[in-house]
Amino acid sequence: MDGAAVLESSDCQAASSGGARVEALPLELLRDGTADEIVFLFPGLGGDAREMAPLAGRLATPGRIFGVSYLPQSGKVEAVASLAASAVATLRFVQPGGPYRLVGYSFGALVAVEVARQLKRAGERLAAPILIDAYYDQKFWPAKAWWLGQARRTGVQLARIGKLSPGPALRELMFRAGRLTQRLWSRWRGSLPKSGEPAPTTGAAANATALQSYDPPFYSGSLILLSATDSTMFGCRPSDLWRGRSGSLVTEDVAGNHFDLVRNPASLERLARAVDRHLDPSGRAHQPVALIVTTFRWPATAGLAAALTRAGFRVVAFCSRRHPMRRQSRLVLYRIPWRHREHALKSLVARVDPDLVLPCDEPALGLVRNIGVGDQGSWPDLTRSQIIEIACASGVEAPPARFIDNVAELDKWIEAHGLPVALKTDGSWGGRGVAIAQDRAQAVRMWRRLSHGPGLFRTMKRAIVNGDSSFLRDLWRGRKPQVNAQVYVAGRDANVALAVKNGKVLAAVAVEVLETRYKNGPAKVVRVIDHPGILLAACKVMERLRLTGLVGIDFILDANGTAHLIEVNARVTPTCRLALGGDRDPVAALRSSFPGAAAPAVVPSSFDEVIDLDALD
Repeated sequence: MDGAAVLESSDCQAASSGGARVEALPLELLRDGTADEIVFLFPGLGGDAREMAPLAGRLATPGRIFGVSYLPQSGKVEAVASLAASAVATLRFVQPGGPYRLVGYSFGALVAVEVARQLKRAGERLAAPILIDAYYDQKFWPAKAWWLGQARRTGVQLARIGKLSPGPALRELMFRAGRLTQRLWSRWRGSLPKSGEPAPTTGAAANATALQSYDPPFYSGSLILLSATDSTMFGCRPSDLWRGRSGSLVTEDVAGNHFDLVRNPASLERLARAVDRHLDPSGRAHQPVALIVTTFRWPATAGLAAALTRAGFRVVAFCSRRHPMRRQSRLVLYRIPWRHREHALKSLVARVDPDLVLPCDEPALGLVRNIGVGDQGSWPDLTRSQIIEIACASGVEAPPARFIDNVAELDKWIEAHGLPVALKTDGSWGGRGVAIAQDRAQAVRMWRRLSHGPGLFRTMKRAIVNGDSSFLRDLWRGRKPQVNAQVYVAGRDANVALAVKNGKVLAAVAVEVLETRYKNGPAKVVRVIDHPGILLAACKVMERLRLTGLVGIDFILDANGTAHLIEVNARVTPTCRLALGGDRDPVAALRSSFPGAAAPAVVPSSFDEVIDLDALD
């Protein structure tokens, strides 16, 4: 690495525990730092510390990061132990006492474990070594893991050979059969390199010989194992190999294969964040990443981004051009393309590996649902009427709702439930796609208008002016809105903003709507209220839906003050960014669910406080 400091083996000599002099290994400073902490990285078979430089450059853990290079060892069976003794001499030259922090990749993981074992014998303190996709030689694998590994590898190879033409397929089949025979023979005989064989001439060859000879002893302490999700190369998971050889094993998967982890930029980013989490459990170095997905230029989304940044999130946004968030210097913005939006979002998720994905409008929610983002959130694809059914089944007061496919079904609904009737389309927002009909003729007219969707002129306007091409795509594909009928409840609008994780409510802010932007539209002025019924209903519904992130639920408060749930928004709503302290600060509560969060601010009681949401933007 250009400009990096290198300690050669001649700079530091040390005595082993038995009194013999050992030659210390070359050590390279991969990243400097002002903190006292030091991290030592052990590379793979190549033995060059610079292999770990890309990982070192991505780590947020404070302090200096050194890479250890290996010298060829003349021994065979004792080669890894000899390398470890030299590494211990190197580590002590730079850091005389513990706690030591060791991270090893591939073959380097074996060296790191042996270093840890020797340090423990010497009475030194050390953190649990971090092993990155660590495999030892197959002849020492547990029998079950070995046989399953051979079966999986053989199946993959046969599937690949089956796609070749006859000539290449036969040659490849013969080659693979020979390799399998060699592995079976080696497993059966358990052969080790012979002492009379000439010493390897390169470091990589020497390390390969050392790997063939090394049967890892039991490590009594804890190990942290970061494994590549693609284990095709070896046929088995490394956790199957280390579980019986350590006192405690913590495992975590990182997307990629064995080589991707230290070479592919996306896999490196994920690996660095995983290493940071385990090097620094307090979370000082790890800023959780929140990915905002929004297709509209709503100013409230810029306020949300600012709130997330203040709370300690690193914010990345997938948004339209000229979004108000562009004025915030601490954000990373990616523009939504007109075409292939789902592919672009999926690539972005793979690149930044967010801890949290926050869709902020209905089209954005649709994008997130379509690509699926694993552990960063859960958004069940349910219609409005299905959610109401779930709420009713949970014991929540909610007016019945049902999907209406034609006028005849609408007539049956009116006959059964009476008038007025609320008509709502799935996927609508901000009061659009909502109509209250007072009589049958009006209900039929409104149902027909809603079920046909916006006209061509309005669709083009939304695509060009608002940057929302979702209606244009629906119009092109002939997709029409689904309309639901719901029993109308007279009363005052109210809603609750929630921070939830796996269905558990972390914080809630309930408000009564005093003024809307337009009829049936979003709230403009609200009053903070204390309503136990709203909170209880929210907890019940979230427990059933198992949502994660920032979401909102709309209610109607009738003349008696009873809350009737009318809609669940499985996305960020404008009041989610309110920070009223304690369990009424959704963004801060969500940040507290990740390591390293600051103590929540103490805010005086704000019940009955009137808030102009426009003043927050």
